[in-house]
Amino acid sequence: MVKCLRDTIQPVQAVSPEAQIVLKPHVINNLKLLAAIIEKFENANIEIANLHPGLIGKFADVAICNAYSTAMADAYVGGAMTIEFTDYTAEMLAFTKGSTVEPRFIDHFINRDFNKLSKVLTPALVTRRSHQEPHHLVSPDLRLLAQFVKIFN
Repeated sequence: MVKCLRDTIQPVQAVSPEAQIVLKPHVINNLKLLAAIIEKFENANIEIANLHPGLIGKFADVAICNAYSTAMADAYVGGAMTIEFTDYTAEMLAFTKGSTVEPRFIDHFINRDFNKLSKVLTPALVTRRSHQEPHHLVSPDLRLLAQFVKIFN
């Protein structure tokens, strides 16, 4: 899944170089490996956030997972466009009939098709830029929200 994550970040950067990318790691993710992946994207605005997926989804234009997660339901309900960009085996694709495990909360299912991901991202991110919606989180907001959550835990 490391290559899949890298292949997810690249088209976001290509379509919208100024986009803030918020990574919500799963509890079992190796944070050192995640940090090493982020380092490869020198000019990217990437944050690791342990905020609730519903909160992130409320402010996100797009939420992308590399394997289906119930967190996508929160992002979907929050209003983000949801994309499952993954690398399912032929056996898994046969099992899911070429789709996501849970289609109710995934707007776009893409199995390792970089060009298709770019095509789906372009209208979502370009539309946001043209409307300049003011409700998007910026890095200081993420830190403040993280501090708020830490205080109340």
